[in-house]
Amino acid sequence: MDKKSNVKNGRKDRLEVFQMKFNNWLRIEDRTSQIIILIAVSLIIAYISIPNELKMDYPVSDKDVGKVLKYSVRANRDYTIVDDARSRKNRLESEKNVPAHYQVVDVDLSSRSLKKGFALLRQKLEMTILDTLRQSEGLPEIYLPLYAKTMAGDPQLFNSFEKKAEVVKELNTFRDEFQKIVGVPINDEVFSALIETLFSEKIEKAVENIHLRLGSYYISRDGIPPEYELGHIAVKKGDSIISVPLDKVISGENLREEIKYSQNVLQQTNDLTQKGLEVVASLAYWTIKDNIILSNELTEEKKLVAWNNAAREEFTIKNGEVVKRAGEVINKRDIMIFREMAKQSSGKSFLRVFLQNFIYILLLILIIHHSFKRTVSKYNSRNKDVLLLGLQTVFAFLLFNMIVSLSVPFSQWMGSIDARIFYFLMPVPFLIATVRLLVNTETALAFLLMLMGMFIIIFPDNLYFPIFYFIGSLLYIYLVTHIEKRGNIIKISFFLSLLLMVLTLMFFLMDSTLPADNLPRAFLMSFLGAMLSGLLIMGVIPIYEWFLGYTTDITFLEYSTLNHPLMKQMAVHANGTYQHSLTLASLVEAAAREVGLSSLACKVMAYFHDIGKLERPQYFTENQAGKNKHDELPSNSMSAMIIINHVKHGLDLARKYRLGEKIEDAVGQHHGTTLVEYFYRQAQKEDPDASESTYKYPGPKPRTRETALLMIADSAEAAVRSIPEKNFQKISDTVRKIVSKKLNEGQLSECNMTLKDLNIIEESLIKTLSGIYHARVEYPE
Repeated sequence: MDKKSNVKNGRKDRLEVFQMKFNNWLRIEDRTSQIIILIAVSLIIAYISIPNELKMDYPVSDKDVGKVLKYSVRANRDYTIVDDARSRKNRLESEKNVPAHYQVVDVDLSSRSLKKGFALLRQKLEMTILDTLRQSEGLPEIYLPLYAKTMAGDPQLFNSFEKKAEVVKELNTFRDEFQKIVGVPINDEVFSALIETLFSEKIEKAVENIHLRLGSYYISRDGIPPEYELGHIAVKKGDSIISVPLDKVISGENLREEIKYSQNVLQQTNDLTQKGLEVVASLAYWTIKDNIILSNELTEEKKLVAWNNAAREEFTIKNGEVVKRAGEVINKRDIMIFREMAKQSSGKSFLRVFLQNFIYILLLILIIHHSFKRTVSKYNSRNKDVLLLGLQTVFAFLLFNMIVSLSVPFSQWMGSIDARIFYFLMPVPFLIATVRLLVNTETALAFLLMLMGMFIIIFPDNLYFPIFYFIGSLLYIYLVTHIEKRGNIIKISFFLSLLLMVLTLMFFLMDSTLPADNLPRAFLMSFLGAMLSGLLIMGVIPIYEWFLGYTTDITFLEYSTLNHPLMKQMAVHANGTYQHSLTLASLVEAAAREVGLSSLACKVMAYFHDIGKLERPQYFTENQAGKNKHDELPSNSMSAMIIINHVKHGLDLARKYRLGEKIEDAVGQHHGTTLVEYFYRQAQKEDPDASESTYKYPGPKPRTRETALLMIADSAEAAVRSIPEKNFQKISDTVRKIVSKKLNEGQLSECNMTLKDLNIIEESLIKTLSGIYHARVEYPE
C-alpha cells in the first residue's frame, strides 16, 4: 500500500511540476515557441484548405465503370458537369435542323435579255426582207421599206414570199448572236419555230409573262437534294435571311410543269396555237435562270453556329455534396463527374498547392502579428495568446468543413435549397468574440484580419461571405464588451442575428447567383449562426479559462459574489484578512473606475490577493486577538519567512483552484520586492548587518496597472489602519507618503502607470479612506 501511495504521489508531483512549467511558459513571450506555433498552425490550415481532388486520384477511365469506390468523394466547390454524349446528340440534332442556305441572284436578267434578243432578230428580219426585195425587179424603192416591215409582221404574207428560204437562211446566221444575247443555247427546232412566228411580240410577251409569274417563286434547276429532310430552306437576300417552304422552290424537274401551269393560268392557250405554246414553253424553259444558288459556305457557317449554341446536357454538383460514398459501384455519370473534378485540378499538384497555401498563410500571420506587435501597444503576444489564436484558427476551418459536410444532406432534406445558404450558419463572430473576452479588443481585431485573409482561400470567387463575417464580428466585439453576466450572451446574440439578417438581405440583392426563393432559409441560417455563436462562447470560454489560465469579466462577476470556497474559508478561518480584503476591494474599485481600469477585475483581485494567509492566519496582525504568535518564534527571520510565504501559499491555492492569471498576478505581485519592514527593523536592532534579502518579498514587481493599484491601495489601507487618531489630514499625508515611497523604491517601474494615474489614485484613496475612517459622534450610554 505504501509503495502504491508513493508511486501515486510521485505521479502527482510530476504532474504538478509539469503544470507549473506549462503555466509559466504560457505567460512568457518566447519567440521560438511562437514561431513553432505559427508554423504548425500554417501547416494544418494549408492541409485542410487543399481541395479534395488533389488529395486523391479519381477513377476517370471507362474501364472503371462497375468497380467499387474505395473512398468517399465530396465536392470542394460547385461543379458543372457536361454530359458529352447527350450534348453531342443535341448538337447533331441542332445541326440537322439548320436549313440549306441559298443566295438570291438577279431575277430580271433573263427577261431583259430575251426582249433585247427578240428586238434584234425582228430588226434583222426586216432588214433581210428589205435587202431581198431590192434584189427583185419591178418594185419601186419608195415602197420597199413599208412592204418589208409589213411582211416582217405578217407570218402569212412572209410564208407566201417566194424568197422566204433566202431570208430564213440569212436569219440563221444571226442565231449565235441571238443565243449570246439571250444567254442560253437555242436548238434548231425552237429557232426555226421563232422564225416561223417572225419573232412575234406575242411570243416574247408570253415568255415574259411566264418569267414574271415564276419570278415570285425561287428557282434552282439543281433542285433540293433528295436526302434533304426539312420542309423549308433559308434564302438570303441582302442582309436578311428568310425561311422559304419547299413548295415555293421550283427545280429543273418540275420547271416544265410549272411553265405549262403558268400558261393555263395566264390563259395563253386562248391566244397561241399549240405550236406557239410549245415554242413559248421551250423558250421559257431555256431562258428562265436560277434566281437562287446554294451557298455551302453560308450553310456550314450556320451549322457551326447551331453546333456551338446547341443546348448542353449538364448538371451541377454543389459544394460539399457527396458525389460517391466508399463501397458504392461507379457508374458512367460518376465517371463524368470525376473527369471534370480531375480536369479542374489538372496542372496542379498536391505538394504545389500545399506549399502555396502554407507560404501564403504563414506570411499573412507573421506580417499581421509583427505589425500589431510593433504598432499597437495593447496587442498581446504572450505564448498563451498566440496559442489561443492558433487554436481558434484551426477550430474555424474545422467548423467550416463540418458545416459544408452537413450542408448537402440537410439541403436535400429541406427541399430545393442552395448549399451555400449554410455558409450563413458559420459562427465566425464567436471565434473573434472569444479572443476579445479572453484577451482584448486589439488582439481580437488582429485575429479578425488574419481569419479574413485566410478565408480568401475558401472563397476565391465570392467575397460576400468574408465581408458578411467581418461586419458581424465587428458588431459582436462591441456587444460582448458590455457583458455583465453569462445570461446576457444570448441577448446580445439576438441583436447580432438582427444585423446578420439585414446583411443577408443586402447580399441577396447584390449577388444574383443566390436564389431569391432561398432568402427565408438564409434568414433562418443567419439567426441560428448568431445563436450558435452565443452558445459556443458559453461552452468554449470556460475551457480556455481552464486550459490557458484566462479570466474573463464573466468569471470575475461570478467570483465577486464571494461564494467561492476560498472566500468562505477566509471568512471563517481568517476573518480579519477577509474584512481587510473587502475594504481593499472598495478602495481599488473606486480608484480603478477613476483611472479607466476594469473596476470589477480590480475588486475581485483584491478579494483574493491575501488567500495565502489561510495557511497560518494567526501570524497576521488583522487575525490576532490580543496574542501575537510571533513572540513564540525564535527569530525575526523566521517571522519574516512566514509573512513572506503567504505569497507562495497564495499562488499555490490560486493555481489549485484555477483562479486565472490575473488573480495569480494579484497574489504574486501585490507586495512586489518590498521589505517586511517591521521584522527587518527588529532584526537590525539585534544585528545591524542583518541581510536585507532575507526580509524581501520575492516579487516580481507589479507588471500591470491593476496589480500596481492593488499594491498601493493595500499598503495605504494598512498604514491608515495603524494610525491611532485618524483625520483627513493624517490620512491624506499617509497615502501620499505611501505612493511616493513605492515610486522612489522603483516598485512601479515595470508597469505602465503614469504620474497622472498616480495622482488620480491618491485622490481616490484619500477620499474613500476618509469616508471609511471618518470621525463619529460619541453616543451617550
